[in-house]
Amino acid sequence: VAAILGVDRSSDLAVVRVPDGAGLPPPLPVGSAKDLTELQKVYIFGFPFGSALGKNISVSESSVSSIRKDDEGIIEKIQVNGGMHPGNSGGPVVDSRGVVVGVSVSGMRGTTINFAVPGDFVNTILDGRIHQFSMTPPYLEGGQLKAPLRLACIDPLARVKEARGEMWVGPAG
Repeated sequence: VAAILGVDRSSDLAVVRVPDGAGLPPPLPVGSAKDLTELQKVYIFGFPFGSALGKNISVSESSVSSIRKDDEGIIEKIQVNGGMHPGNSGGPVVDSRGVVVGVSVSGMRGTTINFAVPGDFVNTILDGRIHQFSMTPPYLEGGQLKAPLRLACIDPLARVKEARGEMWVGPAG
């Protein structure tokens, strides 16, 4: 039975650990999506329609149709043209070298428009990161200003060794 090590709802990814001796092949290398280009061939692995097609993995050829970026220029989604079906979610999208460049996550019903989360997001989760932070309102205690800060990390491989917070105080405005 696999154990869930971390979940990042913002990228719709989870990290699971499969027990040793499960008879699985070694993991594929995870790379970046930054060098992808439109029309580049990619391959989608998964189990479309679950067990309805049996227990054999399916591989579909597809191509990158768009690289969707946010306002800061960070790749949010890789849009692919077909090859992804219900049941492929969570499966790798690989380039011609066998490097994972994305993870299948969604599609637009009734079209061949499908999306993958960039491999960069997978590496960010594996390397560990701050997932959420919050600060309670500052208060005075014993003549000292205190402002408790809470950090929630996604760190499935225990790679984060230290986290720090700084607060600057100055005149209003």
